[in-house]
Amino acid sequence: MLYQLIALAVIAYLPGAIIFRAPFADRERRTALSAEERGFWGVFISLALSSTVALGLAAAEQYSFERLLAANLAVSIVVALLARGRLRLGTGAPRPNLAALAPVVLIALGCWLYFPSAEYIIGGKDPGVYMNEGIQIAQRGTLLTHDLQVESLPPNSRDLFIARRDSEAYYGIRFMGYFVTDPSAGTVVAQFPHLYPIWIAIGYGVDGLTGARRIIGVWALLGVLSLYFLGRRAVGAVPALAGAALLTVNVAQVWFSRYPNSELVLQAMLLAGLLAFARSHVDEDRFFGPLAATLLGLSLFVRFPAVLAWAAIGGAYLAGVYVGRRPRIGFVAPAVIWIGLAAWYFVAILAPYAEQPIGFVQNLQTDHLVWLGASGMGLVALLAAARSEPLRVQIRRWLPVVVTAVVVLAAAYAYFLRAPGGRLAVHDASALRTYAAYYLSPYGLVAALLGFVLFVRRSFWQDPGLILTISVFSLFFFFKIRVVPEHFWMARRFLPVILPASMLLIATAAFWGLEMRWPSAPRARMRLAARFLIGVAFVGLLGQQYVAAARPLWNHVEYAGVIPKL
Repeated sequence: MLYQLIALAVIAYLPGAIIFRAPFADRERRTALSAEERGFWGVFISLALSSTVALGLAAAEQYSFERLLAANLAVSIVVALLARGRLRLGTGAPRPNLAALAPVVLIALGCWLYFPSAEYIIGGKDPGVYMNEGIQIAQRGTLLTHDLQVESLPPNSRDLFIARRDSEAYYGIRFMGYFVTDPSAGTVVAQFPHLYPIWIAIGYGVDGLTGARRIIGVWALLGVLSLYFLGRRAVGAVPALAGAALLTVNVAQVWFSRYPNSELVLQAMLLAGLLAFARSHVDEDRFFGPLAATLLGLSLFVRFPAVLAWAAIGGAYLAGVYVGRRPRIGFVAPAVIWIGLAAWYFVAILAPYAEQPIGFVQNLQTDHLVWLGASGMGLVALLAAARSEPLRVQIRRWLPVVVTAVVVLAAAYAYFLRAPGGRLAVHDASALRTYAAYYLSPYGLVAALLGFVLFVRRSFWQDPGLILTISVFSLFFFFKIRVVPEHFWMARRFLPVILPASMLLIATAAFWGLEMRWPSAPRARMRLAARFLIGVAFVGLLGQQYVAAARPLWNHVEYAGVIPKL
């Protein structure tokens, strides 16, 4: 037990806390953050470091749990020595107060709802591939498997044992979810990007099969906390707490927090990355630039749709031209490195996975290409307009209006008018209606759109990365997303961004305009109290619906009893 606690500290807190406290990159700026957010960043810096080290070791076929611990300890010692032991934050660091109870409450609620984890350790289908992929990394120390049986097959007899596929990315399928990429060398690679399996391997190193199963619940908790801290900066503490609580009890979050999937890992990585980006790009804290690039870069190794977040961040950088913000080398240089590493990874290691998004681009129709071309021309025109001060003023005024109008009109069309026909399938045409009916409620959808309008109107230039990420993910995924109520697994694509953003925007609408400073005038006090109670009532009633939907899952363990039988 003591070894496990020490290992957890080395993996998930110690190096990050030391790096955060080190006296470089304007330490006094981040010292002013609240005690709970400082602890949050200590955890996420450590997670980013552990992810990077573990991926690197596994890519070099050298991963082991002990080597990961040794590398993290080495980094901690080196940073401490470079800092000459000056790791105290000083008297300027705020001490914990009542606000620190908010993340504690969220953690306690999540621990109650997100465990015990599913006993899905069997092979086949996506969850089984994730679990087996991670445990193989823990046992073999490599991303790729060298299958001696495949290697031993004579070339003229391979097709008798491995069904040949007409694909340039891989030779054939070894098992469900495993691709043979080089039969002569016996090289086999699993179907999915490796960051979530890497954490399954880390969980396996901490607590065996139990740790491997529980790791998804841990990442679900991290996603809730990331939404809270991101929301607290964007819309305030009360809406952030309410939105994070709604996310915690939502049936989709509860189900997938117990079930092997990579979407919740992406959720935590993206939300934390967006917060780091806002601290760097808007708040001008240069410490967070490399961290934002690293978290967003690691998200590419979780799921390929993370490229949408990169597109949104690129848009936020370009939009910053109109308010005098310039790209920062502390973000741009690491971002280029991470994008280059991800490109190499998808070409050299995970080509079978990359085949589908490449095919998606290749199969774009003429009308899609026309829209893309028009968008590119519009982007060029906007950049050219930045040279003129009068045009910059108009763009600063109208760009938030345009973003709001596009999202609201697209939602209205998708909810009221979109119908199946031609190449548009029923489940795609009804995606937003199904999402609202089964995971949000129609009232929740209205409140989320209202919250979006209010949020963009007030804070577009203070949170361009978050707002554009919400917009890009929503427009892309509701264009083609299979959301069906009878199949949870097929309805998970809204988990990384759309669901947490919906919860936060609902709370934003419910508590909009509330100032936590208690006014002196009696009438102002009454108005404040009334508005607060109305918000609490709305969020409470909506939360009650979410709790009722998730209640059947509280005592459910998927595949319960499989482990003893196996």
